Amino acid sequence: MEGDLFRGPHLVSGGDRAEARGILETKREIKDAARSHRADRDVAGPPRRRTPRRSRRVIAHASSAIAALNAEHHRQEKAVVGHEAQLQHAT
Repeated sequence: MEGDLFRGPHLVSGGDRAEARGILETKREIKDAARSHRADRDVAGPPRRRTPRRSRRVIAHASSAIAALNAEHHRQEKAVVGHEAQLQHAT
């Protein structure tokens, strides 16, 4: 009467009824997850599609300029250290 299943002298149980999930509920969750994934992918898109070509060129140019300025800054710092060493020696 309570839904117990006996196989010979043994009781077969498969968990609590409240925890049981039907196949339709599982299929719905899979569809929802796939739909959510597609929506996220469409919003994000690949970076090239989101950034116009001109903007990519400007970014590349700015990155190159920053790298050149960093190199020049490093060169100037080395010169300062050299001048400070000469000043120390002269003093």
